[in-house]
Amino acid sequence: FKLGCHLGKSDHVTISVELNLPHLSSLEDGKVQNEERRCWSRVRSEEILDWSREINWDFDCNDIDNLSVNEMWEVMLDKLTLLSNKIPLQSTQSNTDINYNTPWVNRSLKRAIRTKNKAWNVFDLNPSKMNWNIALEKQQIFENCEHDARLKYEKKVTKNLKYHSRAFFSYLRSRNKVKETVTSLVKP
Repeated sequence: FKLGCHLGKSDHVTISVELNLPHLSSLEDGKVQNEERRCWSRVRSEEILDWSREINWDFDCNDIDNLSVNEMWEVMLDKLTLLSNKIPLQSTQSNTDINYNTPWVNRSLKRAIRTKNKAWNVFDLNPSKMNWNIALEKQQIFENCEHDARLKYEKKVTKNLKYHSRAFFSYLRSRNKVKETVTSLVKP
């Protein structure tokens, strides 16, 4: 990173940071590639707290005086990595935001997904301010379209709740992130 000039008359300084994003460079011609990511939503917070209690978070006072900021960050990163390695991996697709099998996906939403992905692929090939603004605009259109489609589906499901409750409860179960199972009843 680089420090820049002061912002106006304040004592704040601008910081220029260069980020290396490996998931953007791994895309080839807009093809969907599977990735392994940590799935934090599948772990209960109590488990994370238990695991974090096993890690020694204390810094030795003598070490702090002798270490640079980068060395202290590496020590902290090692401790966070110990915790992160206990989180299960989940396979994801890198350039799709929504599963096409969700019940609220309609033609206009699929069209918005395709135009958004095309705009981001154009930006990846030719990163410029104009392509960035176009991609952000297509992203906003997609998010609005997805929000409207989801609201429309939820209204449809709740409207028919009295006579068709199966669709409502099926939707509720699908929105649950942590799937609880009764392990004592499962046969080995």
